[in-house]
Amino acid sequence: MNLAPSKHLIKFSLGQFKRNTNSEGLTLAELLVAASLIPIIILLASQIFTSQVNSERSLLAAQSSENLRSRLSFLIESDISDGEEILASSDVRCPAVTDKVFSIRSPFLSSGLLQYACITYAQSGGNLSRIGPPILRNGSLNFQAASLSQQVATGVSVTNVEISSSRVSINFNLTIPGFLGRPSRTFALAYGTKNFRVGT
Repeated sequence: MNLAPSKHLIKFSLGQFKRNTNSEGLTLAELLVAASLIPIIILLASQIFTSQVNSERSLLAAQSSENLRSRLSFLIESDISDGEEILASSDVRCPAVTDKVFSIRSPFLSSGLLQYACITYAQSGGNLSRIGPPILRNGSLNFQAASLSQQVATGVSVTNVEISSSRVSINFNLTIPGFLGRPSRTFALAYGTKNFRVGT
């Protein structure tokens, strides 16, 4: 009995071995191409990620600035709209306050008599303060309580204050600090007292 492998079987086995070797491995050129593509993919991914982060930071900074402007605007507008007169910083009808920006004379009744309370806004070192009757939870003023000084914002600036000759309207610029490395923003604001609203 002949146990020696045939030549055809040997050739087939060698051919199959070569095909399996070629199909299971990568050439050096293919490895180099793949290695060169990996840094490019990482770079593109990092740029997309950085762009997304910057976009979100810009949006958050804009929202923070708008939230602060809206909060201050609501507070100042509420005080002025309920007032009768807006007084310049030099007006002595309201108590002297260091670094006063403007004051509001707000009328109220006490024991049936008409009285006036002063609400003063002052700024010092980038801090904006409100000095006047405390604000209750329902938004009204507690005229019976002692005047209270409260810091309402940090890093803001009030400039170019213009009060009308009738002392019923005011214009000024409010500069809000930048957030998350973004530049500061300046808003032009204008408010009027209740007398201004009814045209008297």
